[in-house]
Amino acid sequence: MGESEPKRAWLPYAISGLILLCVFAVSPNFLGFDAKRESPFAGDFLQEWIGSHIVWNHGAASLYDVALVKKLQHDSQLVGFVLDKDSYFLMVYPPFYYVLLSPIAMLPYDAAAWIFAAVMVACLYASAKLMRSAVPDFRRDRFAWLFVAAIVFVPLLDSLTSGQKGTLCLLILSATFYLLKQDRPALAGLVFGLMAFKPQLAIVIGAAMLLKGQWRFAASAVGAALFLAAICLASGFDVCVQYYEFCTGVGDYVHIGGYELAKSHCLYGFLTLLAGGQATATVKVAALSAIAVVFAILMVSLRGKLDTTSRRFNVQFSVLVISTLLISPHLFTYDLTMLLLPMFLLGHAAQTDAAAMGAKMTGLLIAMFVVAGFSYNLAAISGLQMTTVVMLAILWVSVNSRIRGAEPVTDTALGSPC
Repeated sequence: MGESEPKRAWLPYAISGLILLCVFAVSPNFLGFDAKRESPFAGDFLQEWIGSHIVWNHGAASLYDVALVKKLQHDSQLVGFVLDKDSYFLMVYPPFYYVLLSPIAMLPYDAAAWIFAAVMVACLYASAKLMRSAVPDFRRDRFAWLFVAAIVFVPLLDSLTSGQKGTLCLLILSATFYLLKQDRPALAGLVFGLMAFKPQLAIVIGAAMLLKGQWRFAASAVGAALFLAAICLASGFDVCVQYYEFCTGVGDYVHIGGYELAKSHCLYGFLTLLAGGQATATVKVAALSAIAVVFAILMVSLRGKLDTTSRRFNVQFSVLVISTLLISPHLFTYDLTMLLLPMFLLGHAAQTDAAAMGAKMTGLLIAMFVVAGFSYNLAAISGLQMTTVVMLAILWVSVNSRIRGAEPVTDTALGSPC
């Protein structure tokens, strides 16, 4: 059997590739690129291409000019289809993102969309490679078939077919985790700094690493972020102010027309949906209180010395990722693609340290995989976002687990457990 395994190693990945080809072949977002379309080809990729077009042809200073953005998005001669007159995509990313992406504006819209999709698929396969390498005791053949199962994870499919960047975020997290496991914190921080294009997803891990005295990680991450900020400033101070103003109003993003709360999975979205869709002052206070509780749970998980090369760190990093998702003020279904990393790490921990986690974790991970498939419909009908509930349950079981041979010890850098 040992000799035959390498010969079959390609099969699961070939199957996963065929599944993805079929998914793109039937996805409404990638069918029929012509002037008769009213929905954007490749989904949300429209705002990427328009942002790049603005940088390339109008200058980055015009990125957040709403009138210009609307005009370009509805220019059928430019984009190749007729966008519904009531539809509009906000420019939601920092200026540096569109500046770095701007070369795609040299390509026709449909060609750029396919290239973007191919890059996102490549990010998925690269993430899988890094995950497998970070946990070398996981059997190669089992991981390969597990990857095939992961391909049909609904948030992943949603991300790939809607022009989103869930797999890019997954790659950044997977590379960060892999490099930390290799005891290369400076390079890990440099990679993690790239998450600045979605800054709300960098707060928890960045703060935790700083708190635990991971100075090389923190310095590299800050250095990367400062470099990206310099690109923003080079684009113009006014455009930076405009982006800052957008960020300060992100708490009211749920009131923007077309925002579907049933697709929101963070604590803020969960409580707003539970309150009938109204983000009242009470909801905001409740959300802040819930976030404080998550931070408290997180501190329990991080107590003791942080040893990034230990088995316990696999669970700790999983807790950090899940906490990031829960605390984010804006988190849609496609963002749950990032859950594939903690689901893999916690699933491995549940199998190798059954005494620490038992069957609870395995059951919760299966529940997450299944619930994510119909969470939108269930939330739209009941007003309850079950994925948020399951994430909280996974968080609780993770923090209360005891991984063999990795009990917490006093953190000499901080003087006491934290």
